[in-house]
Amino acid sequence: MKLIEARMNAIINSSERLKKVLDKYGEAYFNLPPSISGKYHKREKNLKEHIERCLFFAFKLCEVFRPYNESEILEAVILHDIGKVITMKKGKHEGGKYYPATGYTYMDGTEDHGTEGARLLKEYGFPNSICEMVRNHMSHWEGKTPTGLDEWIVAASDYLASRDEIFIEENPEEAND
Repeated sequence: MKLIEARMNAIINSSERLKKVLDKYGEAYFNLPPSISGKYHKREKNLKEHIERCLFFAFKLCEVFRPYNESEILEAVILHDIGKVITMKKGKHEGGKYYPATGYTYMDGTEDHGTEGARLLKEYGFPNSICEMVRNHMSHWEGKTPTGLDEWIVAASDYLASRDEIFIEENPEEAND
């Protein structure tokens, strides 16, 4: 996944708004567990690995569908779980449900992480289109259909990356590392 990581870093470095939010939340964000319950994403040890898997699928889907707003879609894929920095707290806390498998508490009084993420990005001046992609990236889990191609690519990338049975072999040489 070295190529995906390099492409992710290039996207981050080319966007001032992305750099700004990740300067504040990036370390905590990338080190969160990909699933608070520990039931999903068993292939990934942290959220950074999950995001890299999401980007792998997003790059492929963008290659096929050629959306006009590919750069916004890729920013949304990188930030789709940013709301977890608000909804998840390390350790056992009053006012939330504790998950011993990951050692995190899902805090009461917070919205779902998509909604919290959209709210946070709005505060940082992200356009509504990216905020809506982040807000609606969980639509596949809720039995809803995304409203446009951009939302569908973000949601599908997240869904495909969360399937532990899908193995990504970026190139044969890396598989032996």
